[in-house]
Amino acid sequence: MALSYTLNDEQMVYGLFTRGTRPGGVNRSRGEPFFPTSYQADQMDNYELGYRSTFGGGNGRLNLTAYHMVWTDYQLELVDPSSKPCDGTDPIAGVCGQPWQNIVTNAGEAHITGLNVELDYALTESWIFGMNATFTEAETDTTADITGDGENDLVGGLRLPLTPEFKASAWVDFTTPSKMFGGQELFARLQASHQGDSVNQLEPSDMDSPNPQLTNESYTIGDIRAGIRGDDWEVALFVNNITDERATYTYGTLQMDWAFASAQDGRDHFQRKYTSRPREAGIRFMKRWGN
Repeated sequence: MALSYTLNDEQMVYGLFTRGTRPGGVNRSRGEPFFPTSYQADQMDNYELGYRSTFGGGNGRLNLTAYHMVWTDYQLELVDPSSKPCDGTDPIAGVCGQPWQNIVTNAGEAHITGLNVELDYALTESWIFGMNATFTEAETDTTADITGDGENDLVGGLRLPLTPEFKASAWVDFTTPSKMFGGQELFARLQASHQGDSVNQLEPSDMDSPNPQLTNESYTIGDIRAGIRGDDWEVALFVNNITDERATYTYGTLQMDWAFASAQDGRDHFQRKYTSRPREAGIRFMKRWGN
C-alpha cells in the first residue's frame, strides 16, 4: 500500500507499507531434541517515508528514505541444547546426550530502523558526482531463554548480525567526446565504498565459547576504471581494490568451529574468514551485437 503527494515539479513525498512472510519448515532432528521439529513462518512489516527531488535546473537529484521494519517470530539457527552431556549439570528440560544438530527456531521480535540519503549532481557536461549513505539500527526486541537453562540468552538491544550501523559510497564519472581509435568518447570512473563494523552472529558469546561472537571490522574499498567507448564496443583499463584492502565480510558461523572442531585437527581457535578479493588490475574488452 502506498500514497504519494507531488509538492511541485521538482519535489514529491510518499508513504509506503509492505508486508513480507518467509515460510516455516521442518528441522531434520534426531533423538529427543529440546526444540520442536518444526518452526513457524516469520513476518516483516515495513513502514517507509520518502522524499524525491531534483534541483539545479535538473542537474542534481536528492532522495531521502526513512524506514522502520518490524520483524516478528524471526528465524534463528543454533545448536539444539539437548546435545549437552548427561553429567548432572545444567540439565536442559530433562533432555541431554542427544545427537549434535543444527536447528532453526523462532526467537521473537526485532526491528530495523534507518535512513538512506542519495545525492547526484552534474558538475559540468563531463563531470558527474554521486554519493549515498545509510544509517541503520538493527536490534532485537525480545528477551528470551531459548536454550532452556534458566538464563536469558537473548535480550532486547542485541545487534542483528551482518548489519553495519553505517555504510556509504561515493563516485565521480568523467566523459568527453573523442574520435581516438575510432571511438566516440573517453570515460573514467573513480568510486569508493565504506562499511562500518558488524557482528558475525546474534548470540553475544565470549572468546571462551565454542563459537564466539566476532566483530567484522569496518573497511573502505576503492576502484578506478578508464577507457574508450565506441558505438558497440568498449575497452577499459581497471584497478579494483586500489589499496589492496583485506576486508573481512564475516566469519563462519558453523557451531564449534572455533574450539572443538578445530582442536581435533590440532589447531584450536581457528575460524573461517570471508574476505574481499585482493588488488586486481587488468584490461577488459566488450563487444555488443544486435539491438
